[in-house]
Amino acid sequence: MTLTGPARLSEVLDRVVAKLPAAERLAAQLAEANRQFEAAKLAGEIDERRKRLWESRGRRYAGCTLENFQAVTPDQRVVVERLRAYRGTLAEKVEAGVGLVLTGPSGTGKDHLLAGLFDAAISAGLTLQWTSGPKLCIRFRDRIGNDEDERRTIRQYTDPDVLVISDPMPMFGALTNYQAQVLYEIGDTRANAMRPTWVTINAKNRQEADGRLGPQIVRRLSQDAISLACNWEPYKGAQTR
Repeated sequence: MTLTGPARLSEVLDRVVAKLPAAERLAAQLAEANRQFEAAKLAGEIDERRKRLWESRGRRYAGCTLENFQAVTPDQRVVVERLRAYRGTLAEKVEAGVGLVLTGPSGTGKDHLLAGLFDAAISAGLTLQWTSGPKLCIRFRDRIGNDEDERRTIRQYTDPDVLVISDPMPMFGALTNYQAQVLYEIGDTRANAMRPTWVTINAKNRQEADGRLGPQIVRRLSQDAISLACNWEPYKGAQTR
């Protein structure tokens, strides 16, 4: 385009100004399309995390929520309300390293209660790993057989934003020295990194938990954690999976 003087320049400027609203609308549309794309991408990632969690853990607890836990006794209602409060500020609690320890006899619904927090954690974009005492024992036994690097195996449990352990005890007998060392290392590393651990322990109180796991391990798993006692009769709620 050839400009021949102030009049021609003024005409060009007028045309540019006239087009600005359309350009602004286009920019807004592109920004909205990008926002929707990122939201869809995040939703896909969240769905994939949820799918991987239930595939690795099994779907027994996939339908469990705090809302369908049948809290009929005062103690049950208190625990559910404490967990709802935790869920309400879950991202902040995890950032601050605040974990959860649920103690009580086997069958009282402790895993159901923790499973009621999973969707909130995954929806917040947090990484979550769920394991159990027997699974941990098998995992580290296999590591020895495969000559796998111990530190690399431990990082599978120390790196996630939230680690959930369903009763850290092995299926039979007491913890071996090696199992106790590994469990302490996991708890200690997570505590020092301020990454919370959610754990259920089949014990009536702290004294019994210390006797089963050892006070050092219980202390590490309980560091900066909210401890809740689930000392009621075996849970017979309609939702057990």
